[in-house]
Amino acid sequence: MAHLVDGADSASCNLNYLLGNLGGNLGAAKRLVSLYLENHPVLLHALDVALQRNDPKAVRQAVHDIRGSCVIFSAHTCLELAKKIEDGLRQLPEQGVTAEHGIGACFEECAALTVAMDEMAEELRSLLSRESI
Repeated sequence: MAHLVDGADSASCNLNYLLGNLGGNLGAAKRLVSLYLENHPVLLHALDVALQRNDPKAVRQAVHDIRGSCVIFSAHTCLELAKKIEDGLRQLPEQGVTAEHGIGACFEECAALTVAMDEMAEELRSLLSRESI
């Protein structure tokens, strides 16, 4: 597939993937990037609150919401971390550990997910500020 926007493939996300799915509509891509940037702090806050409350269902929901917001940008790092967290929480009962007692096992991955999302947001801000986007 040809690149629609030079420099739009970054370490954290792939705007060309988004543009391809939108038929090259730059206006729609800008709106989706703006929506992600608006929701980014809300998503991270929900994850943080869920972790502080030691609430595995809320962590799972927050991570699921994060995955949904990252998939349209083909944000592989965020998606892989989110899947790892979701899978880990799902497997806790199979390992004989209640989710409430095992939630600490996902803190490291959640911290890495937060960093990856912040990096993605910074890259999207940079792309959005360019006149060609």
